[in-house]
Amino acid sequence: MSKCVMIVGLGDLGGWVLEFLSRCHCVSRIVTADIREDWGYAKTMTAAVGASQQGFNKRLEFYQLDVCDLDRTAELLDSVQPDVIYSATALQSWWVPLLLPHDVALKSELAGIGPLVPGHMAVIHKLMQAVKNSGIKTKVLNNAYPDVVNPVLWRNGLGPDIGSGNSDLVMEDIRLKISYELNVPPQEVAVYLYTAHSMCTLGKLKDVPFLMKIYVGGSEVTSKYDARELVRGFASAYAPAKMTTWLTHPRVAASAVKNLMAMINDTNEFTNLCGPNGLPGGYSVRVSAKGAEVVIPEGFTLEDVIQVNLDALKFDGIDDIKDDGTVVFTEESRRLNKEWIGADIGQDFRLEDVDERAKEVTLRTKELAAKYGVKLEL
Repeated sequence: MSKCVMIVGLGDLGGWVLEFLSRCHCVSRIVTADIREDWGYAKTMTAAVGASQQGFNKRLEFYQLDVCDLDRTAELLDSVQPDVIYSATALQSWWVPLLLPHDVALKSELAGIGPLVPGHMAVIHKLMQAVKNSGIKTKVLNNAYPDVVNPVLWRNGLGPDIGSGNSDLVMEDIRLKISYELNVPPQEVAVYLYTAHSMCTLGKLKDVPFLMKIYVGGSEVTSKYDARELVRGFASAYAPAKMTTWLTHPRVAASAVKNLMAMINDTNEFTNLCGPNGLPGGYSVRVSAKGAEVVIPEGFTLEDVIQVNLDALKFDGIDDIKDDGTVVFTEESRRLNKEWIGADIGQDFRLEDVDERAKEVTLRTKELAAKYGVKLEL
């Protein structure tokens, strides 16, 4: 049966997802959408030609789209009827503040990505409203800080279903290292890992909380390894912000495509992802056409793995996520953000304020870039 995937947002990350997905089997149609018409069409056709040259027969279509136009977006979704939607939309990418001078960038990194969540949430919020308004039945993978964005939107009745990247990058790095060390196929190594985005960026500097168990050939081998060193091994090698195109985003895109294909092909694949079914942080899961189901090894409970993620999110500057989706920031993050961005981000953030707060954060980052003579693409 032919399947259709829709990609919304053809920036650097979305572009990598398009290239990888266009070379996957079992997807016959890929529909892309971006606010930039010339760029979006050129990017889509580049992937189409490249895939065709490698023997992949697919139909790729591009539509110019401003997701903030909810009626137009809902109409397009209803017309396309995608089986799965992938979104890599954001008003400000996670790595933008890291392009500022080192001392400013370091304060931004230590403050955590959490207070920048409005810039990640504003557009996917609109997309999920349009999905709901369209009435279509589909699954949605959000790649804009899903550790926090997914729970906030989920608690407001807007999904999305899953995320990708972040904890999955750490898990796969560990799995591959053990596979190489023991000279066994990666498929024989099962890494159960529960931690949040902060492990990727701050794991090399701080003791970010996590829970992990490792199995090889069905036997547990966790005690044979220094778990903290394993997770730090990935964080220490995390690509500098200026190298996201070459080193980081291809890995995130591969994570996303793996999850998309697991839903498309209903494989019930054991993997790791963030924001499943509105949970905060990252989890070991099985992914099928129904979405994601959290899996927990003996010795851990669901309460344990949720709590360790909430604890890890504090290193991202997130103190709590309330039942209504209100995000509460840590005092330390507020202090550091005031130092680097020049404004108090406030004690909390509510979904209804997302557009105003996103514009404020983006504007202040642009002002800082102009002050230091740094060219940013937001």
